[in-house]
Amino acid sequence: MMRTDTRAFSGYVSLLLLERMREPLMVTIPDKEVCIADDGYLWLQHFPTGARHIVTSVYNVQRELTRWSIAIVARHYLDAEGLLCYEDLYLTIDVSPQGDIHLLGVADLDQALQKGDVTSVFYEIAWREADHLMLALEEDALPILWQGEEHLEQLLSAL
Repeated sequence: MMRTDTRAFSGYVSLLLLERMREPLMVTIPDKEVCIADDGYLWLQHFPTGARHIVTSVYNVQRELTRWSIAIVARHYLDAEGLLCYEDLYLTIDVSPQGDIHLLGVADLDQALQKGDVTSVFYEIAWREADHLMLALEEDALPILWQGEEHLEQLLSAL
């Protein structure tokens, strides 16, 4: 994990190496299932200061970028032990390297609202953040996606 404050990005960046998985972790996006975690995969996570989202860049065992996952969150923070934590708001935007964009978790967010697990305020916050990010993605105006390679190399060299 590292803190970075540059003109391009301000916040924390962490790297998770998934050495051994019991089984691959698959996510269903419209029309197919995709693997987001397996033996040797890397997750590079960006926690932008003040943002209500976290960007995870998923790399396979050959260190090829396979997708981005943007989790919508109420907040993210360092806990008392210095670990990065976040409060999830159920919505996730899945982005393929080819530019396919899918919003996931809509039914989960609706159900959380009905059960009282999410307030109406956070329900609206989640939708506003998702709408803002989807528009930025459609306009190719989310530069954090393209900063991953540099941050990945910095964290790998620190190992």
